[in-house]
Amino acid sequence: YISDVEQIYYAVTDFPWPMYDRDYVVHNKIWQDPTTLAFYSLSIAKDGILPEKSGMVRVSTLSAKWTLTPKRKGEFHVVYTLKSDPEGSIPAWMTNMMLDVGPFNTLKNLEKETQKARYKYASFDFIKEPR
Repeated sequence: YISDVEQIYYAVTDFPWPMYDRDYVVHNKIWQDPTTLAFYSLSIAKDGILPEKSGMVRVSTLSAKWTLTPKRKGEFHVVYTLKSDPEGSIPAWMTNMMLDVGPFNTLKNLEKETQKARYKYASFDFIKEPR
């Protein structure tokens, strides 16, 4: 945690055997355009913050951006872009699966998370919603 709009976090992606799991150290920033009220989240992998762990492959190329543009009350246009190099050898079937179902599952999981009680009415003082 750096501030309400900036943090560094650690994440692990579980890969099936015989591949090694991947881990990431990510610097995230969020902000809002005061005119359009579009919300942005940018996450970039950072090296040298935590030592690498045995049995893991450290991902050093990762850039993920969310753009949520308000439409009608309670509705948003969502754009999610991801550039990542999972490092090492990945079989074609795994790559195809990640490209095919990964973005869809990410959006479905986000939708599910927003319905949880702790997030349903969450707010940030610096985020303005359309009227």
